[in-house]
Amino acid sequence: MLTLIPQPDGTRARGVTPAALALLESLIERFEPRRAELLARRGASAAGAGSGPATRAIRERSWRVPAATRGRRPVEVVGVATQPRDWCEVEWSLTADGAPISATLFDAGLSLDRDLAPAVERGLRVHLVLPPVECRREAALWRSILHHCEVECGVPTGSVTVTAVIDKPRAYHELDEILYELGPFAGALACQVADSALHARAALVAQRRGAPLEHERVIAELVA
Repeated sequence: MLTLIPQPDGTRARGVTPAALALLESLIERFEPRRAELLARRGASAAGAGSGPATRAIRERSWRVPAATRGRRPVEVVGVATQPRDWCEVEWSLTADGAPISATLFDAGLSLDRDLAPAVERGLRVHLVLPPVECRREAALWRSILHHCEVECGVPTGSVTVTAVIDKPRAYHELDEILYELGPFAGALACQVADSALHARAALVAQRRGAPLEHERVIAELVA
């Protein structure tokens, strides 16, 4: 059960309509345990992370992101693109059993509840700039979250596209897997590591998979 916490000025969190609250409750119930598990893994050893035999087929197979197969870049953005906060952050205006909920799920749920249906009615899609994605498992969780939101909002699959922000060196060894796990939502990559070799690797993967490669300036303009 979610509880809205009044702000110091006596107001409540803006935009939390009954429909948004219902979506947020379903997101917390379904995905909070997995979010917490993956967040805990971030602090653990990176041993076993990165590409390996288990995902070799993904890297070796010929495939391209949906944006590439549609033959156009996913730039149909409703308003200014949203970037949910990172997995480690919390939202204090809404609690579950007395504890603040995930800021990531709060931001994504609130944004998609507000924007998805109007966007689809206008023939547009909603674009999210994801907080940094550190491994393929996090990308897979995002795919589940976004699919759930589309179903709950009653819109077709692929109504959301995302830019996957990569800011950890080890994630660059799973770029193929990250794009693959994002499935129908994969739109673009954004590099935020000051390493020319890693940027070159990202450029190669982006070109091979048909995913635009964004840079910090572009991302700043999207979420400004």
